[in-house]
Amino acid sequence: MGQKLLSRVRRRMAVLGLNNTQVDKQSGLPVGFTRDLLDGRKAQPREANLAKLAKALDCDVEYLMLEQSAPRKFGIPEDGLPLLGTCRAGVFLEAVPEQENDIRTPFEPDPRFPAEYQGVYEVRDSHAAGLGILQDSMIIVLSYPGMLAMSVSPDRQIVVIGRTKDDVTEISIAQLREDYDPVYAVRNSGDKETIIEGKWDVLGLVLTSIKSFA
Repeated sequence: MGQKLLSRVRRRMAVLGLNNTQVDKQSGLPVGFTRDLLDGRKAQPREANLAKLAKALDCDVEYLMLEQSAPRKFGIPEDGLPLLGTCRAGVFLEAVPEQENDIRTPFEPDPRFPAEYQGVYEVRDSHAAGLGILQDSMIIVLSYPGMLAMSVSPDRQIVVIGRTKDDVTEISIAQLREDYDPVYAVRNSGDKETIIEGKWDVLGLVLTSIKSFA
């Protein structure tokens, strides 16, 4: 948890206008608990204490346990959707574990789906231009676990694909086709279509493409 937990506690205290003493009193925790936590003297607080703390901070305990990005389930993350990675065809990079990637974006979630299942990818090249997703765009996606939870089928959809070899992963955008068995994924740059070869996995469903003018 570490610094991320402390950051969330401080943020909730600031939003609610609470000080350490008030949080201790409202949570029923011992006097000095919040101070010691924020000073780094409670590296691994017990879940029961986090639950009491969450009640005082008007948030779900899962938020303090870093299991969700919004204070309340299905709510809007206070610090924007997480940046999940970069889409670039033909480039294989070492994957960054989600729990180590704390980069946030200014984008709000698509209201059709729970915020907890959404994230953002950067698009660094034009491999998906034929699908209407231009170079330097940002895409908001519904994660694969979110697709399962919401019973959303990837069939014939535009999706983010992960292809791994030798412990590195290529992340790109493709459209699923069912013309053959098994289903195959096709990139479309506008100039040509390319079938993605080898084993690949669906990482998420593209919900929105936002063109960056930076």
